[in-house]
This record gives sequence, structure tokens and C-alpha cells, in this order.
Amino acid sequence: MTATPALPSPRGSALRIVCSAAAAARIEAAHRFIADQGPAADCLVVGESRRAMDDFARDAAARAGASFGLQRFRVRQLAVRLAGPLLGRRGCRIATGLNVDAVAARAAFEARRAGELGELEAVARLPSFARTLAATLDELRRAGIDAARLGAAGARAELAALARRYDDLLTQAPLADTAALLRTAAAAAAGGEAGPLA
Repeated sequence: MTATPALPSPRGSALRIVCSAAAAARIEAAHRFIADQGPAADCLVVGESRRAMDDFARDAAARAGASFGLQRFRVRQLAVRLAGPLLGRRGCRIATGLNVDAVAARAAFEARRAGELGELEAVARLPSFARTLAATLDELRRAGIDAARLGAAGARAELAALARRYDDLLTQAPLADTAALLRTAAAAAAGGEAGPLA
């Protein structure tokens, strides 16, 4: 297990990032952090599933004898809370999975009509294509790879064209997919514009 040196956080407490392949080591480091804050401190528990966070909170309370002030959020829930007000002021809605599938289907339809699909033409008519395209573009966008970077990196022209159309359609809607939601949440938190957590 490796741990970074403590970094100052906005509230004055120390931020420590723990990297370990072993979940038990990461969980134990989180328990030490919670214990160091005291049983009445406000702490965020961010996890992949509600069950895992509930198990962690119960274990933390049992170790401390009592505990309150632990707020539990999944990553997307936290991002929605942080970014929601800023996106609202911009007139942008948070996209659901169905929204991004529909945007990907529209991007594929427009690209097919414009003759931009090349070798993807054969698979673009399959029922699973829009969902697969949406998932692929979501992963690329989360990694910070937009349509311009795809083209510059020598990606297939078909994928770059689909990514460009997808980006344009999201902007026109306006919709924030998961990548935009996460970027906006980080910017809102860093800029002091985050929405309330309670």
C-alpha cells in the first residue's frame, strides 16, 4: 500500500489519498481517518454501492461506540449535489442513461445519413449499437478525450465523426452526461459554487 503525503484541504484537515490493490487496506485507512475526526465530525463517505457504505458506517459506529455526522453518497449522487445548482444556472439538465443512448442513436443516424460511418455502417443498424456507442463515448469523455483529441490521435475517422456529432447534440440539448457532470462537480467544489450536501 502506498499513501501520498497529507495535502491541505479547504477545511484545514488533511487530505490523504491511499492507493492499494487490497480493499481491506483502503477500508482500514478510511476507518483510521474517520476515527481521527471524532464521533461527532461531519464526514462524507463516498462509495460504489449503498450497501458497502452502510456496512462501512455501521462498522465505524461500532468501533467508536457511537457515531453521527457520516453522510453517504454514491459518486454520481455526490456529483449531482455538487454540480446541480451550477448546471441549473447554465440551463443544462443532467442526462440519464436513456438520454445518452438516445443522443448516441441520433448521432449514429445523422452520421449514417451523411455517409460518415464507413466500416461501421454494417453494425450501426444493430439494436445494441447506440448503447455501445454511448458507453464508448462516455469512457472516452471521462478520460478527457473529446472529438478533437480523437481526430488528432489518429483514431478512425468514423469514431471521431460520431464523437463530434454526440458532443454537438449534447450541447444543443443542453444535457450534461456523466463526464460533464463530474467535471462540473469538480469545478463547482473547487470554485466554491457547490450545492449543499444536506
